[in-house]
Amino acid sequence: MKRRELEAWLLRCGFVLLPGGSTSHRQYAGHGIKVTVSGHGPQDVGKPLLAGIRRRLRAVNPDFDWRE
Repeated sequence: MKRRELEAWLLRCGFVLLPGGSTSHRQYAGHGIKVTVSGHGPQDVGKPLLAGIRRRLRAVNPDFDWRE
């Protein structure tokens, strides 16, 4: 999954982009968690980041459907 695809998915799932600071990282908040997406480096999002997001979403809401 590409970084922009992840950001679009987060927005579709009800996450909100938080106001930015002086870094290229973007923070999204929603469903009781915050997700930080790097703004530099490889465009592909690593599997550990995706697994961590899914794990935290399941911890907050076990019925959350993270697939589309």
